[in-house]
Amino acid sequence: RVRNALLSAVPWPALRADYVIPAKTLVFPISGYPELPGLTTQDVDKAKKLLAEAGVDNPAALPVLEIRVPDGAAFAKLAAVLEKAWTELGVTVVVRAIPYDGYYATLRENSYAVGITTWIGDFADPLSFLEMFRPGSTLNDSGWESPEYERLIRDASGARDKKERYDRLSKAETLLLEEGLIAPVAHNPALNVIDTNGLEGWYSNALDIHPFKFIRFGPKKLLPGVASAR
Repeated sequence: RVRNALLSAVPWPALRADYVIPAKTLVFPISGYPELPGLTTQDVDKAKKLLAEAGVDNPAALPVLEIRVPDGAAFAKLAAVLEKAWTELGVTVVVRAIPYDGYYATLRENSYAVGITTWIGDFADPLSFLEMFRPGSTLNDSGWESPEYERLIRDASGARDKKERYDRLSKAETLLLEEGLIAPVAHNPALNVIDTNGLEGWYSNALDIHPFKFIRFGPKKLLPGVASAR
């Protein structure tokens, strides 16, 4: 309830304002994967109600909430949005910026409340992201675990078709979001500049890997309105 109270107080448009592809969920849009409502709405009254239900009559009495981010202007801006929202809720917040080269090692500690991390999926599948939050994952810095989440992941592996599998995985992601474990910010796009008119062998793919050995010259297509004289 406390985690969800904090997330309910977040002004999501402000948090995601500087990103090309704002993210309301963990899993990026994949064809056939159900679209989840995600985290989109700020509701301070709901946040206060959840704190009260959790027995928190005085938010200032909660342990100091440390937001841990890599040192940098973009991360500081994200932390400032969260700090303002949660301070206005009555929670005592401190932001700690750590040099980038040592930041990720500190995420394995238990001395902070919120950290930021990024992940590039190894393959275009929801499981590439959902696997991070399983007990045996080296990327599960929160230490969170859930028998129900595990059951849904296992059930998905035994699904008979793609739709059934995606449905079960989406239920696992829904559970993750309902637990208030993550605050999705953005899906980062890959930008490439290539003239495919005359070059072949370049294809969009989830990992954005384009070995030059597969790229070759091919016939150029005429531009619209241009005639060819032979």
